[in-house]
Amino acid sequence: MVSDFKKEDVLENVTSNTDEKGKKKVKGKKQKPVITLEFEKDLMESKGIGDSDIIGENNSENEEKTLSDKDYIEKWKNLYKEKRKGAVAQSTLENELSKLPVFFRYTIKIGKNPTELTKNDFIKFFDYLQNIKKPHDNRKYKKNPPKKSSKPLSRNTIWKYYLLLKTFYLLLELNNFDEFSEYNKRLPQIKKATKSDHYDPLLKEHFDEIIRRIIRSTSRTRVRDVLALMLLWDSGARVSEVLNLTYKDCDFKKGRFKFFDTKNGENRTVICSKGTLDMLNKYLNRINIKNSPDDPIIQLSAKGKRKNKEEDDDTVGTNHFSRKITELVKKLKKEGIMENNMCIVLHSLRHGRAYALYKAGVPIPKIQHLLGHKDQRITLDYIHSFTDYMDTLDDLQKQLDRE
Repeated sequence: MVSDFKKEDVLENVTSNTDEKGKKKVKGKKQKPVITLEFEKDLMESKGIGDSDIIGENNSENEEKTLSDKDYIEKWKNLYKEKRKGAVAQSTLENELSKLPVFFRYTIKIGKNPTELTKNDFIKFFDYLQNIKKPHDNRKYKKNPPKKSSKPLSRNTIWKYYLLLKTFYLLLELNNFDEFSEYNKRLPQIKKATKSDHYDPLLKEHFDEIIRRIIRSTSRTRVRDVLALMLLWDSGARVSEVLNLTYKDCDFKKGRFKFFDTKNGENRTVICSKGTLDMLNKYLNRINIKNSPDDPIIQLSAKGKRKNKEEDDDTVGTNHFSRKITELVKKLKKEGIMENNMCIVLHSLRHGRAYALYKAGVPIPKIQHLLGHKDQRITLDYIHSFTDYMDTLDDLQKQLDRE
């Protein structure tokens, strides 16, 4: 089951580019008129489409690095990279490598290397994280980063550092983090905030509106972004799974896509609708620079390629799509199209697929198989936590109306 668009609802102010906003030229973002207009028409008429180093690299006088310090940090980063490479998506690895220097600079300050740290050293490090102020996002300010903000680091950010160090010590087969890890189980300050565990499913009508808005935008990557989101919605796959798909993993005749070594360590095949498959076949090779068997099907353009990427790595990071969804969800809430109390993130597309299939009468075991859940309770949590809640609210409201 996929999203359906009504032609008369969507073609308004789209195919002709008469919108004043659409006339504005965005610096460095030239549109491809042939693909743009044709893609809009095809999509709208189709039936079946449905954190960087957060502490930063600020030039603090106390953190001025010497060449030996840089070599020291690079040494430990490379050790971790060799152990971690291939186990996670490239974007995830880059994010982890951007955070690790914060820890390594701490070890330089106290005059110990990671193998010599004690439980008390780790306690002091996390106390430092809990009290430091968060800088602005320096990714937007490469030359002149602004001063630090007054906001402290969030509990979730500190929790991510804890998990990163735990992974670091496990991969390097060092056991001096174990004592602190046991101690942390009894420490309430360092734990994941529970609010982020709850995601609502993205409903079909909201997904449709998000797709419409991306198509109407002036984004240079809007065709690619829509194709990726359509495939995510149809397949119910994790975003990392779709972004890691290569041409050799795809059967573009039958609409079959194979995932290897997934989160659960298993291989899995998913499907997409005929409408999505037609769009992929028509546009992928026209927007992609490379299309050899080992190239990703969702890839960066030449202009979008980042400097810190390896030369042959064209994989798009998950952060791009996360920001896109977050931005559009905020707009939908502001306009009253989506409820303000809905907790919607990129992963909500996966929850939404499970919920939509369940509402369409698809048996739970089949939904579990499509999503690749080992435990059926996870699938049930995706579905029933929202379904039961909404049904309960409806029943209670009817009862109140009768009183």
